[in-house]
Amino acid sequence: MSGKKGAKMRMNINHATKAGVTVSEYRPLEKRDPEIEHAFDRVTDEWLEQKKSSLLSFTMGTAGLENPMDKRYFYARDKDNQIVAFIVFVPFLGKDGYMADVTRHGNGAPGGVMETIIYEAFQVFKNEGIHYGSLGVAPLAGLDDEKAEPVEKLLHFVYDHLNECYGFKDLYRAKEKYSPTEWIPAYYIYLPKFPTPDMFYAVVKIQNNNVIREAVQSFLHRKGGRDKNQS
Repeated sequence: MSGKKGAKMRMNINHATKAGVTVSEYRPLEKRDPEIEHAFDRVTDEWLEQKKSSLLSFTMGTAGLENPMDKRYFYARDKDNQIVAFIVFVPFLGKDGYMADVTRHGNGAPGGVMETIIYEAFQVFKNEGIHYGSLGVAPLAGLDDEKAEPVEKLLHFVYDHLNECYGFKDLYRAKEKYSPTEWIPAYYIYLPKFPTPDMFYAVVKIQNNNVIREAVQSFLHRKGGRDKNQS
């Protein structure tokens, strides 16, 4: 955590520490704890209330406590011993790396709590001899708009103008503030060259049954706000 962003990150972690935040790991394969799991559900519900759209389960995932497998669960308690946030990590590279897959914070979570969980979890991984930590993907970030084909232009439009519905731009900003040592490009492959409307419909439906309605509402809301400001 070096440079200006690192200094801000340390400040956020210090703020959470002074607020009484403590981080622990929950190991459901060793012993189940209904109190912790109910708290995870409550935090998720509170987190959803803060969002402008319903859960995009395909892209965002769930805690997966019904089948934890090799996931690692780190959670934060506040000064009142209340669970206020958690992050689920999934392994990669044969468990030589862990990726932050699901991040949730509740209404009363102190500032800096997510940074604190990330930091403490990565310290645990480091002490275990694990070499890599990942903040996960930032979908649609970094698209090349200059030589974009129609499908790429459409995805660029989604990234730029439907952030209130999908939150892809906010997701990139949330990861970028950690100053990752490396950004690794990921690519999508599809056939035919021009996807059919049915293919687009299937993609959005598996993410969120309400996403089409929410996307239209989000776009109209943004357009209405711009028109109001111009008038």
